[in-house]
Amino acid sequence: MKLNKKNILIILKECGVSDLEGNSKIGTIKNILISANNIKLEISIYNPTYNFKIKLKEDITSLINSKIDFDSKKSSLDIILLVQQKNKEINKKKIIAISSAKGGVGKSTVACNLAVSFAQKGYKVGLIDADVYGPSQHIMFDIEDQSPALDKKNNKIIPLSNYGVKILSIGNFVNQNSPVIWRGPMATKAFKQFVEDVDWSDVEYLFIDLPPGTSDIHLTLVQSLELDGAVIVSTPQKIALADVKKGIAMFKKEDISVPIIGLVENMSYYETESKKDFIFGEHGVRNVAEDYKENFLGSIPLSSSIRESCDVGRPFVLQKDTNVKNIFSSIADNIDQIINSQDNKSKKLKITNNKGCS
Repeated sequence: MKLNKKNILIILKECGVSDLEGNSKIGTIKNILISANNIKLEISIYNPTYNFKIKLKEDITSLINSKIDFDSKKSSLDIILLVQQKNKEINKKKIIAISSAKGGVGKSTVACNLAVSFAQKGYKVGLIDADVYGPSQHIMFDIEDQSPALDKKNNKIIPLSNYGVKILSIGNFVNQNSPVIWRGPMATKAFKQFVEDVDWSDVEYLFIDLPPGTSDIHLTLVQSLELDGAVIVSTPQKIALADVKKGIAMFKKEDISVPIIGLVENMSYYETESKKDFIFGEHGVRNVAEDYKENFLGSIPLSSSIRESCDVGRPFVLQKDTNVKNIFSSIADNIDQIINSQDNKSKKLKITNNKGCS
């Protein structure tokens, strides 16, 4: 291939770098300078980690040397990587991702009730429903028929609000009976808009209800925001726990590096008057937390009342003096304690009492 801008762009696209803003998980090309067979590339990247920068430079250099008419002994290749700045204003908040590596474990239910629990403690709380393919927070907060307004002065979307929580869900923007069939770039662009184009100015705690699994949304999340940490939700079932371990590994990857606040065991047991029935197995999430030396935040029982409260759009924690409400409140206390005990976001998060609650 001849040495020209067109062919250099082809090489960069092979490495995941795009010439269009927002169309790449890696970054975008800002400038290509070719002079007397010398090449200078300026690339705006999302990931600031050292290992990522080294690998990207090596990949680009290798492809140029192998595919372009370029003599590295006689000419120079200068690759300048510019890290895109994250949203400074929103990163002043305490930002917590609620994650589950497996679907159907009650992650959104936990996110909803934790958000309201923090509001009950007096915090100003926001919640982003980032599960763009299966949104549910608009139902759980009883705002199905509402649409967010636009603040024309600031050109910002005003999130909806209920039970002391500001909420934004893709469910308020799409037809309720139509599936959201989007490719990865469309979903990540929607999430970035929820972060950057929405007025979260007075929020102290911002919860993000992630889609299950490990997807483009998760990568965009860590590229766009400085997370204070992630809460991982799972049932104690062995099949679910296999994916929990993948979720822990994802957050610990060098190019993601998000602290894990702790693990929550949902549908932990079914309680009758006489006993607890551990339908999905006993203490599975607690054991994984111990194995991986992570905080165990608490166990939430399997309860038809929790399901019913979600269906009617009234979070369970709005009930007074019930055992389950107290469990959610205790988990919220644990998270609050962990977050506020840190001097900065780079330190390892630890809970002083690792027994959790049940």
